[in-house]
Amino acid sequence: MTTISAVALVGVLIWEWCHKDPIIDLHLFKDRSFAIGNLLMFYGGLCVDVQHRIIAAFYANGSGLHGGKRPAGINARGFAILVAMPVVGFLLGRYDARRLLLFGMCMLSFALFHMTRFDTSIDFRPVATARVFQAIGLAFLFVPINTAGIRIYSEK
Repeated sequence: MTTISAVALVGVLIWEWCHKDPIIDLHLFKDRSFAIGNLLMFYGGLCVDVQHRIIAAFYANGSGLHGGKRPAGINARGFAILVAMPVVGFLLGRYDARRLLLFGMCMLSFALFHMTRFDTSIDFRPVATARVFQAIGLAFLFVPINTAGIRIYSEK
């Protein structure tokens, strides 16, 4: 299956690159900002997904919650990102996107630093606090990147 997937991926990339009217316009990746934005989105999403799974398992093993019962501390990120994204959209019209990205990276770093103090007897407050900081950082990371990508696509 891995071999079939790899061959199919190469085939799709060749087809989309050479086709006159592609479904996936790979020529957009010639733009440095678009390519870097997509790379940041990929790595950001990958890190968030891995971290979410590790923290959920770590918290569940320490507190004895198993079988899909997730503690409320894990879900604090959802509410925080729901509130933060419109704020970032508003700030994006007033400030340079690079400054907002820098702030988002600093918030994500602060959240990860906060998580270094986790141990097996962890309770709700430290998990929820770290997840809220992470949500704020994610909003300040993903919204400016998406906005820059849409601007690049609409200019082409």
